Amino acid sequence: MKKILFLTDFSDTSKKAIYFAQMLFDQTAAEFQIVNTYPALADLTYGTAAMLQAEDDAAKAQLDELLAEITKQPIPDFHAYHTTASLGEPVSTAERLLSQEPADFLVVGASGKHASQLLGSTATGVIRDCRTNVLIVPAFTQLRPVKEIVLAVTVTSINDMETLLPLKEILKAKGARLTLLTVTNKANKLTSEEIDQQRNRIANFLQAESVDPYIIHDDHIEHGINQYLDTHHVDLLVTIPHQKSLLDVILNTSVTRKLAFKPHVPILTLYEPDPQPTYTDYEEVSVIGLLPY
Repeated sequence: MKKILFLTDFSDTSKKAIYFAQMLFDQTAAEFQIVNTYPALADLTYGTAAMLQAEDDAAKAQLDELLAEITKQPIPDFHAYHTTASLGEPVSTAERLLSQEPADFLVVGASGKHASQLLGSTATGVIRDCRTNVLIVPAFTQLRPVKEIVLAVTVTSINDMETLLPLKEILKAKGARLTLLTVTNKANKLTSEEIDQQRNRIANFLQAESVDPYIIHDDHIEHGINQYLDTHHVDLLVTIPHQKSLLDVILNTSVTRKLAFKPHVPILTLYEPDPQPTYTDYEEVSVIGLLPY
């Protein structure tokens, strides 16, 4: 059974993320944990305990309402739901919960705005800090069958093919078509032989009947990917955001996190530990799908 962790602020955007995940995993036995966080009070004065209890009670009441809303529609018998209200910030709370009980996926909504604590910055924060696969769902996502999936890669972007196992399971469950998108630039020049070897390696692991290759040449990786997304029908973009150095975070060089801040389509980032992140790693050059960022 898959464990799926949701972060919600009760907005329409976070609800859309839940509905999309329900649809994506509608053929998968899963336990859904829906989490809402509320901030600590800055002024720890007399009466703080009572105020925190009131915040907790209010969060739990809203979670109960949300749970009733998202389970109105028929749900599979192999789906289970429970809720958690927690004091703290969304990203740090997700990290803590994952350390206590690992989850297969973490799901958040993204609007591309700092409209609330959870939207936008939380989407990019969980990709950076949480050690699990992350599903980012834009507010405007249409709830339709997932049939077109794009995986972005470079020749060196996959250290362990087992990282692709969640994608393999989704492809099989949804009967979706996979496009292998590769973006090359001056710093990331790939030969046709290298691209063919990568495609064959991925297709063999995924046991996919066909993997359609697509190559874009663009000096700006993020621009190249978004250009593809704007001109093709894509239901899900898959990437591999490798953990980078502190300098990469400061300089904001992560392509995946830029894509996740204002996502054009739902994005699934597959977690793969980076054995030795360095200060010399160049920006994550690849396409959609498996981007080492």
